[in-house]
Amino acid sequence: MTLSPLVESKLERRFRTYDLDRDGVVTRADFELVSSRVEKTFGLAPDHPAATRLREVLLGIWTRLAAASDVDRDDQVTLAEYKAAFERHVLVDREAYSRAYQPFIDTMMEIADADGDGRVTEGEYVKWYTALMGLPPDEAAEAFRHLDRDGDGYLGHEEITAAVLEFYFSDDPDAPGNWMVGRPPGA
Repeated sequence: MTLSPLVESKLERRFRTYDLDRDGVVTRADFELVSSRVEKTFGLAPDHPAATRLREVLLGIWTRLAAASDVDRDDQVTLAEYKAAFERHVLVDREAYSRAYQPFIDTMMEIADADGDGRVTEGEYVKWYTALMGLPPDEAAEAFRHLDRDGDGYLGHEEITAAVLEFYFSDDPDAPGNWMVGRPPGA
């Protein structure tokens, strides 16, 4: 399977959100940085169980990403390596990707969902995505409104999972999931 131009552009945007230190490559340090940012944003001590789970999940994602992408084994993933790995490993099995990503969604929902009702408000989502991806708050709020498909003011597990899958797999330029990492080009 080959990447469509739309999916390729979304992968480029996602890569930039992984590369938190903006050095042009993704490393374990980027994943450690995001864990620290989420802990600080949500007021979690490093030894809090949710913070510990988040670190474990994020470092697991890094380990899988590096194993699939880092072909020259230099402990960093370039954009070209990231896109090639996505094409080789992820596009071929959407359901496996969904299962592998779900622990991250579950952990972040646990952290962001202040009242524990299984859904996040716009404010909770804005905190989540500004900490996680460095999105400006107004852009994260705009993304939330696009992802809230039923307009109830909340995002639950299903809406977030659907948006993630749409972001990575949809070729529909108008799909709400295209907003997962902020404002799509041309929007």
